[in-house]
Amino acid sequence: MTAPAKFTPSTGAPHVPLTDYYRDERARAGFVRDMFDSTAEDYDRMEHILGFGAGMWYRGQALERAGLKAGMRVVDVGVGTGLVAREAARIVGDADLVTGVDPSPGMMANAKVPPGVALVQVAPSRSRSRMHTSTLSAWVMRCDTSVTCWWRFASSIVP
Repeated sequence: MTAPAKFTPSTGAPHVPLTDYYRDERARAGFVRDMFDSTAEDYDRMEHILGFGAGMWYRGQALERAGLKAGMRVVDVGVGTGLVAREAARIVGDADLVTGVDPSPGMMANAKVPPGVALVQVAPSRSRSRMHTSTLSAWVMRCDTSVTCWWRFASSIVP
């Protein structure tokens, strides 16, 4: 196995590619996508058990502390099964103001969001909608680096 490299802004990654585990980036991306797709059906139930039922309250509190208010538009990047999008819709007061984006067909198929929330299956670099705020949920695990993730979606936020 190759020795891990130190993180530097020039490399953008906290370690070298793990070629002992994945032959290339496509194989790694496929593994991660399959992991999310195969667990999607049980995701909400497990989150409820492991979070002792406090997950929705916690998400709502986090969104409100971040400044989300009624009437704001939201894109939930990495919407998964819609846990954050549900709370965002409640806070903004209109589900039509919430858009959920995710690359996982399994997660999107298991999303339980209020009518009006738009769900879009898309790759990170394809989102061009302008929104007031963005949540990353688990998307960071689907990008090569968290820095890349933030930069890809920075242009979608209204200043």
